[in-house]
Order: sequence, then C-alpha cells, then structure tokens
Amino acid sequence: MDDVVITKFIMCGGCTPTTEVCDGIDNDCDTLVDEELGNTTCGVGACTNTTDNCIGGIPQTCTPLQPTPEVCNNIDDDCDGQIDNFTQAASNIFGLCFNNTETCSLGVWYNSTSNYVPANESCDTFDNDCDNQTDERVCPRKMKNESIPLIQALNKTTSPVINSNLLSTILSINNSLAPNLWINDTHINRIRGGIVFDQEKKAVELMTAIKNDRQTPANVKGVCDVVIPTLVEADRLLAQAAIDYAKAAPPGNPTEIANADADMTMALTYLTAGKPNLAVLSYRQAWVHAINAKA
Repeated sequence: MDDVVITKFIMCGGCTPTTEVCDGIDNDCDTLVDEELGNTTCGVGACTNTTDNCIGGIPQTCTPLQPTPEVCNNIDDDCDGQIDNFTQAASNIFGLCFNNTETCSLGVWYNSTSNYVPANESCDTFDNDCDNQTDERVCPRKMKNESIPLIQALNKTTSPVINSNLLSTILSINNSLAPNLWINDTHINRIRGGIVFDQEKKAVELMTAIKNDRQTPANVKGVCDVVIPTLVEADRLLAQAAIDYAKAAPPGNPTEIANADADMTMALTYLTAGKPNLAVLSYRQAWVHAINAKA
C-alpha cells in the first residue's frame, strides 16, 4: 500500500473509500458529504426544470414545471416542443376577410399567408374591401335606390315648392330605375339607357334647386349634399363601365373611345365648377361614345 493510500486510510479513521452516493455519508473519505452528485434537467420549453440529484442525503427526482396556455412570446408555454405554434382570428374579419387568421412566429403576429387580401370594392354582392359594407358606391343601380329613402325620410317642409321638388326628384330617380332600362346593376340597355342619364340629370337639377333655395331647412340641404354627388357618381360608374367594355379586347373604335375619355374629363371639369347637372350630361355623352365604339 503506497503512502498516499495509507495517509487517506488513516485520515478516514480506518474507512475504506467507496463511490460517493446520496446517503448523508462521506463515502469517499474526502471530508465532504454527498458532493459532486450533479443535477438532472427535465421537461421542455417553459416546463424545463433542473434539480440537484441529492439534497440532505435524499435522492431527488426531477419533475417538469406545469405548462400554461400558449401565448405569442417566443416561448413554448404549453411545453409541447413547439414554440408559438398557433393562430387566431385576424383583427379584421369582415366581408371576404371572414376566414382570415394571424399566425404567431418568434413572438410576433403575422397575417397568415393564405389570407384573403382586401381589394377594391366590386359590384358583386360581396364585401371585397372588408370594411363591413357591401357594394358601397360601386353599384349604380343600388346607389340610386338607396338615395330614395333618404329623400322620403325628410320631414315636410313649409314650402310647397320644396315639397313638390322633393316628390319630383323621387319620381325622376324611380323613372331612371325602370327595369327595362337596365341589363344588370352596372350596365344599362344600349338602346334605352340614355333615359337613365336624362332622368338623373333632372333629379340633380331639382335637388340643386332645393339646396339653393333660402327657405330650405338645414336638414334638407344636408340630404341634398349627400344625394347629388351619389347620383352623379352612379352616372360616372355607368359611363366608365361602358368605356371599360369598349376598351376590352377586341377594343372598339379608337376615335369613339377617345371622345368618351374626353367627355369623362369634361365631366370632372364641370364638377369642379359646381355644375353637377352638366357633369351628368357629359357622362351621358361619354356613355354614348363608348356604346358606339362597339356598335
């Protein structure tokens, strides 16, 4: 037995050194108890836990921490081995966005790649731009129809002339909505469609007269400020729809198309000058040129 072993044997009081185990005894005779027995790590994600293998002479078992509901924080909260592996409804789920979701990645919410992307509103009974409104200001026939209740809801005024003009306006709008004048919500009959513009021009002129009458109550003028641009915009859409068709392959007569475009520009000039009735007339002329382009 060499000197080192003899010395250690004597220091241990005659004990024979063995492998250290967790029992509260200095098994290896180095004056330390239960040392260097290490620790154990268990669990995944937020449930990861590290425990000393021996505490107070008692062997320990590593128990993972309790999982919690997953949240978007770049941590595996529910301890399933995946981080932020979930989606939620998108902030805007109106219209065609109804099925859109957001996906969490690295603690940040992103729009899911399969989401519907809001588009310009179309006259198709869908909420294309996901603003919780359907076909707003894109369906000429619908726009005209929706103007009528606004006028009908007005209280009786004290002026017989104003009352008569209001009724005449409603009549003109209704005349422009005659079913035989329309093909669908955005196109009018190429033979009789001019009547739509003629009746709308009359309605705009009546509403303008009501608006400019000093006896007209403020609430009535407010409706005029809504109805007049709505009717004019409806006519612009009708003219533009005809122009778009004329330009579609195969394109129509280029001269007629150029004239139609010029009339559209002139209509804008009239609107800027505060002459909506003349703008409607220009839209009518643009529509005629567009129709003739593919006659």
